Amino acid sequence: MKTALKIETKKRRPEWGLFLGAIAIVAATLLLQSHEYLLLAGMGMALALFLLPISPWTCIGFYGAVLALRVPMNEMPVRVGGIRFYAGDLVLYFFGALLLYAMWQIQQNERPELLRGGRREYLLFSIMGLFVFWGVFSFANGVFLSHLPFRDAFGDFRRLYVYMFGMLIPLGLPLKEKHLSYLRYAILAGGVGASLFGLYRIGTGNTYHAFKEHFEYIRYLSDDEIVSLAIVLAYTVSLVVSPGSFWMRIAALGFAGVAVSLMFISGWRMGIMQAILTPMLTILLLAYARRTPIYGSIIRLCVVAVILLMGGALVMTLFSGVFERMLLLMQERIDRFGIPFVNDMRAYAYRAAFREYISHPIIGTGLGHQLSYVTRGSMGQFVSISGTTHNIFLDILYQTGPLGFAFFVSFHGVFFVKLLRGLREIPLRFQQLAVAMVTGYCVTMLHYCYEPTYISGMVAVYMMMGFLLRFMRITDTPQPAEHAS
Repeated sequence: MKTALKIETKKRRPEWGLFLGAIAIVAATLLLQSHEYLLLAGMGMALALFLLPISPWTCIGFYGAVLALRVPMNEMPVRVGGIRFYAGDLVLYFFGALLLYAMWQIQQNERPELLRGGRREYLLFSIMGLFVFWGVFSFANGVFLSHLPFRDAFGDFRRLYVYMFGMLIPLGLPLKEKHLSYLRYAILAGGVGASLFGLYRIGTGNTYHAFKEHFEYIRYLSDDEIVSLAIVLAYTVSLVVSPGSFWMRIAALGFAGVAVSLMFISGWRMGIMQAILTPMLTILLLAYARRTPIYGSIIRLCVVAVILLMGGALVMTLFSGVFERMLLLMQERIDRFGIPFVNDMRAYAYRAAFREYISHPIIGTGLGHQLSYVTRGSMGQFVSISGTTHNIFLDILYQTGPLGFAFFVSFHGVFFVKLLRGLREIPLRFQQLAVAMVTGYCVTMLHYCYEPTYISGMVAVYMMMGFLLRFMRITDTPQPAEHAS
C-alpha cells in the first residue's frame, strides 16, 4: 500500500518544468510589448524556431530567392534601430540552425553532419577559419588604426567574411537527395526572376540604374542578374545536350534562347561575354565529367551555338529597337572611353588600389576603406569616384594585406582542386546540376574580377560551393544482384 501510495503521489506531482516554461513565455511576451523592435525580433525568433524542422526545404527556397531577387537582395535593406539588415543576413539564421542540429546529433552520440566530409573539407574549414580570424583583425585595423567609419568596416566584413558561412549551410543541415534534386527548381526560379525583371524594365523603360545616381548609360539588367541568367543557361544547355525527353529539351532550348537574348541586350559588355562563355564551359565540363571524347563536345557546342544564335536572333528581332540602341550606345562608349580594361574606370581603380597597397604593404589599409580616384565617365567626362576596385582579389589584397590575400586564394584554390577531382565521382543523376553549378561558380568568380561584389553574389557563390561539396559526398552503394526466380 505504501508503494502504491508513493506511486500515486508521484503521478500527482505538478510538472514544474511546464509551469516554469509557461511563466517564462508570459514574461517574455510582456517584455516584447515594451518596444516594437523587441516585438518584431520576438516574432522573428518564434517564426525561425517554427521553421527549424523544415530547414532543408527553406534552405533550397532561400537559395532560389537569392538567385531570383538580386536587386531587392542588394539594394533594399530594412532599417532596424539604425542598422541596415539585408535579406542575405538570413545566412546567419541557417548557420544557427545547423549549429543546433549539430548539438542535437552530438547529444544523440552521432557525428555532426558538418563533419562528415573528407580531409579536404577539413582543410577548407581550417583555411576559412584563418581567413575569418584575419578578417576580424582587418576589421579592427580599419576601425581603430586607420580610423575608418565603423559602418563601412562592418559592411565590408559582413560582405567578405560573414556570407562565407553560406558554404557551411548545405554541409551542416540534414539535406537528403530529395532536397538536392529540387535545386533545379531553385536555378530555374533564378532564371525566371532575372528574366521577369529584365522584361519589365524593357517594357516600361524603368531601367536598373533609373533609381541610382550613376554616370553610365542605360542598363536593363543588374550585374548579378546576368550571373543568374548564366547559371540557368548552363543548366538548360546541359539538358539540351544530354539524353532525355524531347519536349523537355525543346523547352530547355527555348529558355536558353531567352537567357542569351536578355544577356545580349542587357546593356553590359560582360553580358555578351558570359552568354558566349557559359555554353562553351558547360559542354566542356560535361565532357570532362562523363569522360567523353572532346570532338563530340565540339560538335555539340557548334550545334547548340547555331540554335541559340537563331533563337536569340528571333527574340532580338522582336526587340530590334532595344537591341539597336544597345549596340549604338556600346559603340559610342568604346569610341569615347577606349578599349575595356585598358582605358576604362577599372584601369584607374586598379592603379589606385595598388597605390594603397604599396602604402600599406604588411597589414593593408583595413576593412572599410573607400577607394577614391579620378576616372573617365561613360560619356568621356572626368569624374571623381569613391567606391571599390571592381575586383574582389584586389579588394582583399589592399585592405587585408598579403596574408589575407593568401588565405582567400588558398581557400578557393583548395576548393577548385577538390572540385576537379570529385566532379567525375558525382552520380549521374546529379551531374547536370553539378556541372551547371561549377559553371556558375567559375562565371561568378570571373564576374567579380571586373565588377563590385554584392550581397546576393557572395551568398550565392558560397552556397553554391556548399552544394557542390554536398554532391561530392554522395556515394552510390552497389545494389545486390537479383537472383533469377
